[in-house]
Amino acid sequence: MVVDPAAVIGEMVRRTRRTAPGDLAPLVAGSAAAAGLTEAVIYLADYGQTRLMPLPYPAMPPRVPLGIEGTLAGRTYRTGLVHSADGGPGHRRVWLPLSEGSERLGVLEVAVSAESAVAERQLEHFADVVAALLVTRWAYGDVFELVRRVRPMRLPAEIQWRLLPPTAVCTDRVSLAGLLEPWDEVGGDAFDYALNDSRLRIALFDAMGHGLGATLLATLAVGAYRNSRRGRLDLAGMYGAIDRAVAAQFGGEHFVTGLLLDLDVLTGALSWVSAGHLPPLLVRHDRQVRLPAARPATPLGLGFTPGPPPVHALQLEPGDRLVLYTDGVVEARRMGQFFSDERLADFVVRASASGHAGPEVLRRLIRAVLDHQDGELQDDATVLLLEWGSPPD
Repeated sequence: MVVDPAAVIGEMVRRTRRTAPGDLAPLVAGSAAAAGLTEAVIYLADYGQTRLMPLPYPAMPPRVPLGIEGTLAGRTYRTGLVHSADGGPGHRRVWLPLSEGSERLGVLEVAVSAESAVAERQLEHFADVVAALLVTRWAYGDVFELVRRVRPMRLPAEIQWRLLPPTAVCTDRVSLAGLLEPWDEVGGDAFDYALNDSRLRIALFDAMGHGLGATLLATLAVGAYRNSRRGRLDLAGMYGAIDRAVAAQFGGEHFVTGLLLDLDVLTGALSWVSAGHLPPLLVRHDRQVRLPAARPATPLGLGFTPGPPPVHALQLEPGDRLVLYTDGVVEARRMGQFFSDERLADFVVRASASGHAGPEVLRRLIRAVLDHQDGELQDDATVLLLEWGSPPD
């Protein structure tokens, strides 16, 4: 009997509409079998992006977590490319990336018999639909969240992660990726963005203090940012709105540093406001370019900024990479030596030159920062990587 993969996928989507999140893994396996595949197992990346965790179901064949480094499954996750290997007599094991837009979710393992007529392009289409179904079912239960946690998540981090947008977005002209560490204890660092028409607006915040208090402070800052952005305020207006909201709630006793950016995606014209935060780091033609000295405004929430904040401008060139980061990145220390912005720029240059996309550059960067501090950060480390245009010819 000739199997129509499109019909199998259509039936899988139809049945998903009335299933709980925990039913997705066996449904995918059953649909794969109907399409002529002998096995199909979903793996989700853990929060630290070091392991791929199998999504279990009662009849699942035995599986163990797989390293993102040193395995074919991990290579698929890192590169976004399909990889395959001998799966035993008469079988081929194929690893397919699971991603929704620019957001990497994990990988799909399928076993294909030598007699199967399913083409690789059909496998890729199947994996794309599985990724979309993961996203649509994610918010209805805790199944996927629990699989991703290799250790318990503290309350501040729980709140913080629910606050974030997808950690990557990409179009033909611009890409943005972000990452937070330590994933299970982060509190106070946050970012947000919105890509509307031809403008990308970005905010990075670092709230005073640690733990739950810092998380609540960052939550207010992000909420005020979104509200003012959706109220169509400009950068100066958004700065003022966030400043007033934080000051009104905390009486000027707590503050948030931050960067607010506005990029014209078509022209590369960038403007930004610094609220007492570390300046952006610009990598151009594979070297760090020192930005002109830019006077920062006072941190958000102190409530005594005289007049509008200074708004700075920069014309990006095709291939430019802009790194936004909190002090936990460059102040990571080993034997008194800081990670430093020079080391940060050098790492971005080398990782990008190796052909890695933004999310993978950041995954490797955070691993390097952790290694520099013997695996335990003294402060939250958050970094965003903005890439504009195509590389120069």
